[in-house]
Amino acid sequence: MLNIKKVLPEFKGGIVSLSFFLLMTYLIIPALDLIRVTSTGHIIAEIINAPFLILSIPLYVVYSYIGFGLDAVFNTGVGYESLGMFTLGILFMKVFSAIYFFFVGVIVVRVYKKINN
Repeated sequence: MLNIKKVLPEFKGGIVSLSFFLLMTYLIIPALDLIRVTSTGHIIAEIINAPFLILSIPLYVVYSYIGFGLDAVFNTGVGYESLGMFTLGILFMKVFSAIYFFFVGVIVVRVYKKINN
């Protein structure tokens, strides 16, 4: 039988990570584009954006593999960016990003619990 108390912290971690992803995607990154006018603002924007990009590296690797596969099948001539040429590809990237960041939160909570014990 599944213990609800054991599952709940991982679910909370996933929700927090997903909320952070949505906050970064739709509020913080567009706001950072406004301060990139000066060189100091550009540096601050890159420092804030760097951890988000580092966490996204495995996601972009998966997208590039899928894009190369689509390029091989449909001969788009774009290469690894072929996934962004199709409407379903863009929808897939948005949904897969949300699922990815949810599971990043779950993994972070599990690693924290292992270290804490």
